[in-house]
Amino acid sequence: MRSLRAFLWIFLGAGSIATAQEGPAFPDATNESDHFWFNLPAGYTVADAATLGEQFDRILEIVADRVGASLDQKITLVFDYPRPGHCPSRAWTTASRDSLPMIFVFANEDTPAAQIKGALAHEVGHVLDEAAIASRRELAIIREGFATWAAGPYWLEWKGVRSFRSAIASYKAAGTYLPLHENDGFLDTLSEDAAQRFGEDCLYYRDLIYTEWGAFIEYLVEEYGREKLYTLFRTPPLINEGENVGRPNFAAVYGRSLRELEAAWLERIEYGE
Repeated sequence: MRSLRAFLWIFLGAGSIATAQEGPAFPDATNESDHFWFNLPAGYTVADAATLGEQFDRILEIVADRVGASLDQKITLVFDYPRPGHCPSRAWTTASRDSLPMIFVFANEDTPAAQIKGALAHEVGHVLDEAAIASRRELAIIREGFATWAAGPYWLEWKGVRSFRSAIASYKAAGTYLPLHENDGFLDTLSEDAAQRFGEDCLYYRDLIYTEWGAFIEYLVEEYGREKLYTLFRTPPLINEGENVGRPNFAAVYGRSLRELEAAWLERIEYGE
């Protein structure tokens, strides 16, 4: 099966994010909740800071609890209308050592509430990764899997599945499962080549591989613990000559290759353990 390589529409800096809270990272963000500053375009009716602030605060608290991390500054949350393109981002994140974190969410009146919450929870996972874990920047798709796992119930609601395990079982049954050991690098979903390869199914395949990696992260946390996973994220990755994206060094941390870990995980799902 041809390998997919993951494109990250995320711009995360190395190290921890800034700790001083002097105000929103976006100059027009004036409304605030306990955990967010809000910026909405003039006339924007999709989201309202006054009514949604409490819901979004709860999302951050649930994701932070799953990750085992906290923030000592607010996130600037910017809403805007959906971006054009064959495989547009539904949200993205910026965070670095010298700047406050920002999350952009793209939605209009037709965007389901579950998508807004799921995309936001996913991006909060990225912010907490940067704040609490400081993952190696060379890592690619596994960081998307981490954010997907961190989003937990919000991602599952968005995708209409009961659990990560049931999602993988359905992929296996339908013959759409993509082996992780063939898809642990960089997924191009934005180039012309990607448009020809994926066509109208680009978002489907992107979400599928994110869900697969999120489910695998869940297995690693349940089987080996969260701290061992974070050790993996901080361990220098394997980088092939001529590439700038690394693959996690599972053998160095878990004593088993990705292929071996994946086989054990899928066997557990198959037999319902």
